[in-house]
Amino acid sequence: FNRLNAWFGNGQGKRISRQGLIKAYGQAHEVIKSRLRRTRDEDFSKSVVYPHDYVSDLEGDVSVERVFRYVKGHFLEHERALKRESLV
Repeated sequence: FNRLNAWFGNGQGKRISRQGLIKAYGQAHEVIKSRLRRTRDEDFSKSVVYPHDYVSDLEGDVSVERVFRYVKGHFLEHERALKRESLV
């Protein structure tokens, strides 16, 4: 997911169709959901401190659960933008 997001953010995404991006994000979302299903319950309480300049929405003490929730929201935001024909 991060590779796809970085690739598109670097302007490389201009070479891929909107439908191609929707498909790629869908595939990445499936990978994330698979990883979520394999995560042990006891791992959800583990956390790490994210610096502000890395991802401001994840600044501070971030649990595994919070990371999964962030990624889901981030994915849905891009998916909605792609479907309404606005990449901004």
